[in-house]
Amino acid sequence: MALDCRCPTRRPISLAATGTQKPGCGFPVVKLVACFCLASGALQQWVQGTLKDHDCRLLQKLLGCFKKGDVVLADRGFSSFANLTVLLGRGVDAVLRLHHFRKVDLRTGRRLGRRDRVVRWSKGPWQGQLWTRAQWEELPEHLEVRVAEIQVEVPGFRTQKLVLVTTFLDATRFRAAELGRLYFRRWAIELFFRDIKQTLGMDVLRCQTPKMVAKEIVMHALAYNLIRALMQDIARSQGVPLSGLSFKGTVNALRQWQELFERSGQTPRRVRQMRQKF
Repeated sequence: MALDCRCPTRRPISLAATGTQKPGCGFPVVKLVACFCLASGALQQWVQGTLKDHDCRLLQKLLGCFKKGDVVLADRGFSSFANLTVLLGRGVDAVLRLHHFRKVDLRTGRRLGRRDRVVRWSKGPWQGQLWTRAQWEELPEHLEVRVAEIQVEVPGFRTQKLVLVTTFLDATRFRAAELGRLYFRRWAIELFFRDIKQTLGMDVLRCQTPKMVAKEIVMHALAYNLIRALMQDIARSQGVPLSGLSFKGTVNALRQWQELFERSGQTPRRVRQMRQKF
């Protein structure tokens, strides 16, 4: 699973005015923290909030969608002691980029390889804005995590190295280079969000009330997942990798065939024949 946060719309969730701005002016923003299936690109779950809501606070509402055995890929904004502890407690492993505020000395800890260590993190002071005191006290005092520095050798990449933190402590089964290649796939979530916002037009929502905005987001998510399901069907029937299919190309083809589908009478047999030709 891949996890990320985006602000997909510039309309209409009501926010309090800031500074000297008059109430009701400006462009309200709704923030989404979403979980995608990395294999299929399907949007599995999301949580929406305001621009002022912290990403990690919204993540707490998403924890129920993770099951034992899942692997979560996420960017550095979710890389914290508390998040890793909660995920690990649910039997969920994680591969994240190390938060830039956390300084790690790769000369300390149990050595697994070059620039690859198992280190011990300690629980810091209570983070009252994100966790209740009861939740914070339930967390263990210490957590062992693996920190590995990955050299980026992909031409054109601005980043030359990545420092990853993961719950995979076995260096024999999970080599650092393989974890690096796995984390590189997290970039696909940026493309998934682009497909929803740009190709499907969810960058600016047009409803005027929060309730209708929520429904508009649901409709975009349904359309996105249906197109992803169609792409999987095409990839399976044609024997081609799913990554080789274009989301925008699939949408354009659907629009070209829309009139023929509508004139088919919607009978299952006729629709099946049309899909085979498609």
